[in-house]
Amino acid sequence: MAMRVPATPAMVAVAALWALVPLLGMTGRWLPGLFVAVALMVLLATLGSAHRGAIRVGFLLFPIVAWGAVWALAFWLAARDRDAAGSLFGFHPSFAWIVLGYWLTGVVVLTGGFLLRREEWLPETRWREFRERVARPAAEREGESDDAAR
Repeated sequence: MAMRVPATPAMVAVAALWALVPLLGMTGRWLPGLFVAVALMVLLATLGSAHRGAIRVGFLLFPIVAWGAVWALAFWLAARDRDAAGSLFGFHPSFAWIVLGYWLTGVVVLTGGFLLRREEWLPETRWREFRERVARPAAEREGESDDAAR
């Protein structure tokens, strides 16, 4: 099942979230700022993965929302352990959660999700149409919008 992604409201939300992240950081609310940044990244990934204004719900949930959830959990664990002593994998515990969750696990979730759902992300037919379009001389393509090529 596909879900519509209304581009204009989504882009307004992107602008608002971009403004909110540094404001939260400048006022010392870094953890809410990180959570807002996660929402921003999930929204941008959704917009970037949508085709003709729609995205399949399964693809939205995995890998995109799952990726955001891993990031949010990593940030929450880092905040929880900010005053912890000792080390985890040789790092301060709060930084270890960032390395493990945000960086490593985040990359694994996104990469695995895109590989497992490759046909939902970029079907072979769309890829072939794109390659044919860019292979044509620019004069032939004039007047075509990116959306028309999709």
